[in-house]
Amino acid sequence: MQNKKLQTALVENYTTNAGPITKEQIGLELYFQWTTYISALYNIGQQIMKRNDWKTVQDLNTFPENQDIFELLQMIYNLLGEVNGYLLRRDSYFRELILAYISKSSPRVCKSESENLSVLAQFRLNIENYFARQIMIQNSKTQKILEDESEDIHNIRRMKVSRKRKLKNTSDKHTPRAPRKIEFTTVVVLCSTYKSSKNHHIEPVQASINIVHHDGSIREASVSAGYCKTCDLFFLLEVDYRALRDQGVLLCQLISRKIYETGNLERSDATELSPESLLHRSGYNVNSANALTSHQRQQILKHVLDSGLYSASGLISFLDWLIRRNSNISTKNMESALTKWKADRMFVANFCA
Repeated sequence: MQNKKLQTALVENYTTNAGPITKEQIGLELYFQWTTYISALYNIGQQIMKRNDWKTVQDLNTFPENQDIFELLQMIYNLLGEVNGYLLRRDSYFRELILAYISKSSPRVCKSESENLSVLAQFRLNIENYFARQIMIQNSKTQKILEDESEDIHNIRRMKVSRKRKLKNTSDKHTPRAPRKIEFTTVVVLCSTYKSSKNHHIEPVQASINIVHHDGSIREASVSAGYCKTCDLFFLLEVDYRALRDQGVLLCQLISRKIYETGNLERSDATELSPESLLHRSGYNVNSANALTSHQRQQILKHVLDSGLYSASGLISFLDWLIRRNSNISTKNMESALTKWKADRMFVANFCA
């Protein structure tokens, strides 16, 4: 079961001090939903920090964002599953989440993208540790059992490291041919030069990639690219990207060089479709400046579902949350975005019916 897998990963990483959970531990779909909800909580926390409400407000129910917070916590607990009668209490749990946010450092409003990513990473770790402790308490695990489990986990990790080293030695002797096809789930780094900041070898290749045109048709295009075997990703020059972008939307996971250099390849901070979001990386957005047609947006959503990046229920739930959260904003651009989200929500529901 998904909730058991998530609970196990949280407790395992907490007891071994292994850091945030990864998509390899719980699967891409569950990982995307989990990080989406945590990131949404973080963004709301940033809004509260900007107003300095945390210093003065005693009754947490008076926060303007309280309903959004409550809905997000409901989503998180749905993912976690019930843990021995583990029930959601609006005030006390939200208080713990805010305390987790400020426990490691003084609260501050992030002024740069790099600082925002750093604080978000710490926030996510604090939240995951908090839930891990709650799960351990609710399951009434003794210290001896925890120590035995921790030792087993360390042994498993040592075995994994040893296995990876053996595989690496074998792959170094038998280097496979670099792939030429850029699939929908392939990560592509947008750059000005084929140069790795990690001192990896970048092999020039001729690659093919699918493009969604305005009418929703998909056609394959050829492009020169760089391939990093170590990271298993492609590099695409900005000038080549612009030429392809004139034809339509590229079906791949497109990220900036900055995201690549900061090592956030697994990050999926999808709230409000931020630049690190898997949906945004896939090419999906409702920004009027990008002017994607309904055919293009829905082709992207179809690929998101078919590739397993998101389940139908998870995608519908997230679109519903975006619609509710922004329904009171009366601007021309937001009205257009709401119309597109509602149409796409209906498409996803009908597509999986």
